[in-house]
Amino acid sequence: MNDTKDTPSLNPTGTEKQWISENDPQLLWNALTQDAEVGVVIATVGGKILFANATATEVLAGNQTQLVNKAWSDFLPKDVAYERVRISEQVVTTGNPIALVGLIRGICRCALIRPHISGDGTTKRVMIICRPLTAIDRMPDLQMIQDCELVFAECNDLGPLAVLTEREFDVLALIGEGMSISEIGRRLGRSAKTIEWHRRSLGAKLDESNRVGLARIAIRAGLSHLGLTDPRPRLGIHRSPHAAPEEGDSP
Repeated sequence: MNDTKDTPSLNPTGTEKQWISENDPQLLWNALTQDAEVGVVIATVGGKILFANATATEVLAGNQTQLVNKAWSDFLPKDVAYERVRISEQVVTTGNPIALVGLIRGICRCALIRPHISGDGTTKRVMIICRPLTAIDRMPDLQMIQDCELVFAECNDLGPLAVLTEREFDVLALIGEGMSISEIGRRLGRSAKTIEWHRRSLGAKLDESNRVGLARIAIRAGLSHLGLTDPRPRLGIHRSPHAAPEEGDSP
């Protein structure tokens, strides 16, 4: 006998929501924070972290560091932390959730930010559920996130990618699209020898000389699969202030 009487559906009705709230909310909380392999954070509007599961802790600070009672600015660049605080304030003020796409540690992630307000309305927090974007994620799919505004971060934590020049970002993105050295040269109007020089530079800076490994880095950074003509402006990626333009390339 297949008894599904007490099994909540993917789109719970009022009765099923009551079943969840009255029977085992801890089961659902554990599934979200432990089993789903997504980062889960509860934070104040001002950016103080009240809860972070193991995945979020590893992403932001490594397994050996606790996030609770610390601020975004303790783990992220100041401009990145400030933007997350500003968006949290917007979410709580409007009551409307936001799906924020941006880079943390050089990996493109989608953070679903929802208001989390106490019953008496005195404590205003946000719940953030974050996951890395993958090669199967496409812009139309992200835009269909239920009842959420899709926002691209203006400030990003580029991580190891921060040392790359603008031209190296170009080459890395096209490697991520599976282009050969000669194909990249034709696309960028440069010789194959110049592109190979850029590839070697990328390998040295990112400690990954294999083209497959470089393609993986590009995909994880969202440079090659988000359906954007030029992803850098949309992801807040600009030339590193410490990087000089290559010979023969315009700044």
